[in-house]
Amino acid sequence: TAIYGSRGANGVILLTTKSGRKGTSLIEADIRTGVNVSGLPRYSTIKSPEDYIGLSWEALYNKGLANNAADPVAFANNTLFSESGIHPKYNMWNASASELIDPATGQVRPGVARKYDPESWEDHGFQSSSRTEANLVFRGGSENSRYYSSIGYLHDVGYIINSDFKRYSATLNLESIVKPWLTTNAKMSYSGSETNDNGQSDDSGSIFWFVDNMPPIFPVFLRDAAGDIVPDPIFGGDQYDYGVGRAFGALTNSIADAHFDKHNTKAHQLAGNYGATIRFTNHLSLENTFGAQLYADKYNLLNNPFYGSSATQGGSIYKVDQLLLSYNFLNLLRYKNSFGVHNLEALAAHESNSWERKYQTAFKSKAVHPDIDDLNNFVISSPSTSYTDQVRLESYFGQLNYDFQNRYYLSASLRRDGSSRFIGDNKWDTFGSVGLSWVLTNESFMAGQNIFEYLKYKISYGFMGEQDGIGFYPGYITYNV
Repeated sequence: TAIYGSRGANGVILLTTKSGRKGTSLIEADIRTGVNVSGLPRYSTIKSPEDYIGLSWEALYNKGLANNAADPVAFANNTLFSESGIHPKYNMWNASASELIDPATGQVRPGVARKYDPESWEDHGFQSSSRTEANLVFRGGSENSRYYSSIGYLHDVGYIINSDFKRYSATLNLESIVKPWLTTNAKMSYSGSETNDNGQSDDSGSIFWFVDNMPPIFPVFLRDAAGDIVPDPIFGGDQYDYGVGRAFGALTNSIADAHFDKHNTKAHQLAGNYGATIRFTNHLSLENTFGAQLYADKYNLLNNPFYGSSATQGGSIYKVDQLLLSYNFLNLLRYKNSFGVHNLEALAAHESNSWERKYQTAFKSKAVHPDIDDLNNFVISSPSTSYTDQVRLESYFGQLNYDFQNRYYLSASLRRDGSSRFIGDNKWDTFGSVGLSWVLTNESFMAGQNIFEYLKYKISYGFMGEQDGIGFYPGYITYNV
């Protein structure tokens, strides 16, 4: 509604947190566990290397026909395993192109043996994973006070290899009737989390992208001329194929990156809310609330110095530090009373909001040690960046609600907002609304029907502002040096 002004342009969600109960103190514990599986089937793709190479040959044959080649079959045979087609090292059969493909059918000849069976990217990219959550709650209260506290732990192992999410949380809610005319409440919560999202980038580092798009003739691991897997001289085990000469996804291997590189985010969030309500009479009260939220996260992208995108740089580290601080201060005077069949509620309020974000990045390359993600472990520096974004919003608003016999309703609201996003005469603006409604099911002529349990007719008019979609400093000329 218009009472929320520029912040209510896309609707309003009201949240009610858990609280204690009057009576016996309780201790509650719950532990839940489960498994993570893909809810969507993978794309239907060509799984057989023989089917894929047959279609590749047929495409080259058709190209030869379209280009009026003297011998389209010879063109397809000569191009299939070449720099213009599929790199010769990915010929996984003990045969040349002419020996492999029957031109009469465009398919692999029966009896042609493979040098090796290429691995399934899906089998190596995804893993069986689980989710475990545990919570412990303490709550209770007396005639004049209630409390609620909880601690929680969550470990969610990702469906993609080497990915998971851990979270620790704690909550404390206190409510107290200090005096007959004064009630207070305090709420605090903390959560700390760590996310490892290897293999989940929005580029060629995405395992989903590799699994859904990689042709079946390309193996996960590097092969020699005989088709045997090449040992990894650095990390041990089998050496991954980074696609040198591979026409698709060249010079990268998302599964290898998920093992050798690190994408990690650590976050901490602290939120608090304090409220005090003063009741001057049974009908007049002053509500005061102050809420603040502090959020900090650190993102590290450590690329190994031996393989992949940073091999030519000797490894690299990219860091992002983000700190957000916001607060809200509200003073609301409320009057509520009934005069026979007339019900009236009115409020007047002042609200102040502040939001600030500090953001900084750093990048260095040429690692001294491949596993240390501190900047001092890298030799070559690049320019760092940092900036601060700030938004302030000051608001004054009021609302009037009236109803007669719980049948006829009138509602009106008015507010004035001042936003730091604007300058000059545009900094402040006024928003309002008025509405009329009629509850038909409370009328006597609707008493005998059983079609509608509740039927209401409403007409309203109002206007509101929008500030979130225009940036932080649209009215200023800014510089980035």
